[in-house]
Amino acid sequence: MKFDPDRLDQITTQNVLPVELAIAGSQPLLLKQLVREVPTKRYVYFGRYSGQDVIVKCFFGAKTREARSELRGWRLLKAANIRTASLIWHDITKDVAVLIYEFIPGESLADVYRHDPFALLSNKTWFLVLFDQLIQLHKAKLVQDDFHLGNFILCGTDVIAIDAATIKPVNTPQALIENFALFIAQFYARNIESPESLIARYQDQFTTTSIDVSAFSLMLKQVREKRLYKKLSKSLRDCTQYKRINGNSFSGMCLRREEAAIMAMINSDIDDLILHGERLKSGNSATVAMVMVADKQYVVKRYNQKNALILLKRQFKVSRAKTSWLAANWLLSIGVRTPQPIGYLEKTSGLVKRQAYFITEYIAGVDLATHLHDDHGGAPYLNDLRYLFNMMQYYQFSHGDLKASNLLVCNDQLWLIDLDAMQLRMRSGRFQKKFTGDKYRLLQNWQADSSKSDLIERIIS
Repeated sequence: MKFDPDRLDQITTQNVLPVELAIAGSQPLLLKQLVREVPTKRYVYFGRYSGQDVIVKCFFGAKTREARSELRGWRLLKAANIRTASLIWHDITKDVAVLIYEFIPGESLADVYRHDPFALLSNKTWFLVLFDQLIQLHKAKLVQDDFHLGNFILCGTDVIAIDAATIKPVNTPQALIENFALFIAQFYARNIESPESLIARYQDQFTTTSIDVSAFSLMLKQVREKRLYKKLSKSLRDCTQYKRINGNSFSGMCLRREEAAIMAMINSDIDDLILHGERLKSGNSATVAMVMVADKQYVVKRYNQKNALILLKRQFKVSRAKTSWLAANWLLSIGVRTPQPIGYLEKTSGLVKRQAYFITEYIAGVDLATHLHDDHGGAPYLNDLRYLFNMMQYYQFSHGDLKASNLLVCNDQLWLIDLDAMQLRMRSGRFQKKFTGDKYRLLQNWQADSSKSDLIERIIS
């Protein structure tokens, strides 16, 4: 081994940076910044080695298998002449592994996509370059088995692959087609105006492969749903994006980057924050307030237990805060705007569940009924409403209380709120009943105004 594994373990545990790691027969490696971590298993650092900026990946225990997979995948990419970061140095043993790559200046495609997540991609140069790279990968009979945009860097106009752990050779056209579906599933349905034209462009490069559009559409839906539920499961466990909260009589989940804000709410008495915050809604079942934490606005919705009987019933149900947390993450994953979920908390006293809290970013919008005008037929917020109903049908989910006050318009964009009655993944018969109910509840807002009612009906039908 060319480095001291105990020293590396100490570095990752203490996380005191910058720090040097000695490498036998070479210059020391300077670790300057922790970029990503899966505690005790995998760490990624920005650093300096041999006179250049580098990305350093450290693997421990069973994760060393991932390092070996990454090394194999990197060699496959190089053999296929696909742009990827240069591997400068590596050392892999049974229990620990280190890979040092050149640092690629640029922006993750995941971040590029987030800048304009609802745009049509047919006009985006980076998307066309990525699509061409997919074709190049498939011509080499390779697939990226866990395709996601965070595995690519946009450097100028070039797209560079940076994570090769899931690069695998395949032997059948069907495997390539399935990987093509996985590629499209990275994007919202609203991003791709005509999937058929994308399929045609793909088939132009593989003239011996025939893609049945109907069968492909069904496959794409299955891939999307599998990916969505995998993402949803991550929102309930510790990972790069999310952090579990457990202590001081509270349990729940939050965005890892917002952990400090959530802990500040707990430590300063979240009920007191609600009491002294700007009251947005008061009621027996829920209290909603805008609160300030570290000069940032948040919305906290506290679900109240109206009486002892309801308190008893709630012991055996998923809390409404958790339902809202899952629903919000679901909506964002399919391209429906909802205020960014920050976290949810459940307060217990002994073994008894008490209040639950759902925390989101604050959106200063007005409700749809107030904002709607007869001449707004082509307005972006109504296109958002059309997309919402299209997605409800595509994924068969229901909001459960789709009154106009639960649809906010902000900057000509539509935001869906009040998610604790949402139901996902319903069977067809139940969905149709719930979907009809959502449409009826929305149209009730304009019973006395036939022109606006007709406009909304045209949008959602």
